[in-house]
Amino acid sequence: MSASRWSVVKSRISDLIARYRVLQTENVRKDGQIESLEIEKQNAENRVRELEEMLLLKDSTLQVQKNTINELTEQNKLIKLAKEMSTEKGDTHELKIKINELIRDIDRCIDLLND
Repeated sequence: MSASRWSVVKSRISDLIARYRVLQTENVRKDGQIESLEIEKQNAENRVRELEEMLLLKDSTLQVQKNTINELTEQNKLIKLAKEMSTEKGDTHELKIKINELIRDIDRCIDLLND
């Protein structure tokens, strides 16, 4: 091989080595970015799970609150009815009518439950 061809081959080998090092550095950066993205993805997935658990807890709390409101509304109705009945003195006929109405309402509810 002549000296000029040898210098061309040597130059090309040097260029290839330089390109290899640049590509290797870029790959290390890309690998670091990929690892960083994978960590971000894992963190995002964990946050989604946490938010889903919080949502389930909030839904459960909301249902309990709705049930409590319904129970308190019924208690309020009963208290108003008891107060109304206790203020009526001597009018047993009206009291019997209201009791009969309540019994009919209860019977209707039982019939609906049985269906």
